[in-house]
Amino acid sequence: MYRQIMKNSTDSRWGIRDRMLMFRTYESCFPGTEFVDMLLEEGDYKSRAEAVEMSHQLLVVDVLHHVKLEEQFHDDGTLYRFSADEPGYSAKQEYKIQENLNKDVLLYQLCYLTEKIK
Repeated sequence: MYRQIMKNSTDSRWGIRDRMLMFRTYESCFPGTEFVDMLLEEGDYKSRAEAVEMSHQLLVVDVLHHVKLEEQFHDDGTLYRFSADEPGYSAKQEYKIQENLNKDVLLYQLCYLTEKIK
C-alpha cells in the first residue's frame, strides 16, 4: 500500500499543494479529510474509521506527518505532508520508513484479522 500511495501521491486528486495556515505557508501538504477520502477511493477500506486508523499507522511509522509534528491523525482540515516531501529527506530515511512500515503494517493487519475472527 505504501508504494501505491507514494506512486499516486503526485496525482492531483491527492490535493497536495502549498497551503496557508495562520499566516504561514506549508509546502506540499494536504488536509487529513482529503487523505482519508483518497484512501477510501483507492484502497480496500470498508469504513472511514478503518481508513483513519490506517492513516494514523502511516503517521506512526513516519510515512506522513502533521506539519506541526503532532502525534495523532485527525480526519479534518488538519494539514499533513508525506515525509518524502520534507526538505532534506534522504534515501536513508526512506529505507528506515520502509523497514518500519513493513513491521508495523503487518502487525496492524494481523491485529485487524484477529479482531475479525473473534
